[in-house]
Amino acid sequence: MIIDKDKVQTLINSTIGSEYEIHNTSDSSKYIFITWKHKDYEWDDERGSRIGVGPIAYNKATHEYKLLGSGDMLSEEYYKYLFENIDLNSNNEIPDNNKIKSNILRRNYVNEEDIFYLTENYKKDFGDFKYSLSYPKNLNVDYVNQVFIDLCTNSAVDYFIKFWNEIDFEYSKVSETELLLNRIKKTNAQQRL
Repeated sequence: MIIDKDKVQTLINSTIGSEYEIHNTSDSSKYIFITWKHKDYEWDDERGSRIGVGPIAYNKATHEYKLLGSGDMLSEEYYKYLFENIDLNSNNEIPDNNKIKSNILRRNYVNEEDIFYLTENYKKDFGDFKYSLSYPKNLNVDYVNQVFIDLCTNSAVDYFIKFWNEIDFEYSKVSETELLLNRIKKTNAQQRL
């Protein structure tokens, strides 16, 4: 795969920002797709993602580069090539708690997706339950670094507390069923201040 990395990085700098860099490339019959990541965060850390901005597509025939938006990625022109060499059914499983833990510890950050996966694993082990992520007006919550969750059952609260202790992240028990979960380790949060 031959792409002009300098040209791609210039496109990234001018449209996404200089804090992003080339991450990976994937080849299809018509395009080479180039993904990007934030320089300071792991590729799967939601703090480094940009909503509505996709990969860069390099057209092999015309030698043109285009930063795809969310509309482009859904259009037939790009969609069929984007997933041409990917088995869409291969990675639809919810990771187990050990994999979730491993991902969190690697990136030192809890994504919202991790919380969703934990709730799905709880449902699988203990049955369906209600929970909600909310924005309490009576608490001072830093929504970048914390998440407030009402788990509605004591056993789900115990499940999350056990997991948070295993990853050694801090939390506060707000009520019988409500938790304020830190998304970064306290030492990491203090270093950022």
